[in-house]
Amino acid sequence: ESIFFMQYSEIVTPSFAAFSLIFSFSLYQIISTICHYSESEETYKDIVANVVTIKDADDINEQEGEKIEQAPITVDFNALLSQNKDVVGWLYCENTPVNYPIVQSDDNDYYLRRMLNGKYNIAGTVFMDYRCHSDYSSLNTIIYGHNMKNDSMFGTFTDYNDDALREATVQVTEDRDSVVTSIEI
Repeated sequence: ESIFFMQYSEIVTPSFAAFSLIFSFSLYQIISTICHYSESEETYKDIVANVVTIKDADDINEQEGEKIEQAPITVDFNALLSQNKDVVGWLYCENTPVNYPIVQSDDNDYYLRRMLNGKYNIAGTVFMDYRCHSDYSSLNTIIYGHNMKNDSMFGTFTDYNDDALREATVQVTEDRDSVVTSIEI
C-alpha cells in the first residue's frame, strides 16, 4: 500500500505543479490582455475627446445649391502633432467605432505594439505602411490596424457583409488642414 502511494504521489505532484504553472501563466496572459485592451480604449477615448469634434448634419456646407464634401469631423492636428510628430491623418468611419489617429514610422513594426505616446501596448496604433506617401498620393495607401476581440479598432469590420463594406466610405482627414480624402475598404 505504501508503494502505491509513493508511485501515485511521484506522478501526481509533478503533474499538479505543471498544471498549476500552466494555469497561472494563462491567467496572467488573460489579465494582461484585458488590461492592455482597457488602457488602449481609455487612451483613444481621451484623444478623441481632446482633438475631435463630430459635426452635426446641419453643419454641411452648400455652395450654389451643391453640397461640398466635408469630413463629418474636425480634428485639431496641432494638438495631435504636439503629442506625436508621426501623425499623418485621422481615420473615421461613420456608424462604426473607427475613430483613430493614423501614424507612420520608418518601419511597419514600431506602432504594431505601441500606443500614440510610444508606450508598449498589444493594441498598437492605426498606422500607414512606411512605403506609402504620407500625403496620401500613393496609388494605394495601406493602413494597418488590429482586428481586436473587444470590437475596438477594426474589430467590428467582421460584422459587415462584403457588400456593406464595399459601399462604406471612410473619411480620412489629413495634412493638418482637414482635407477630406474618401477611401474604399
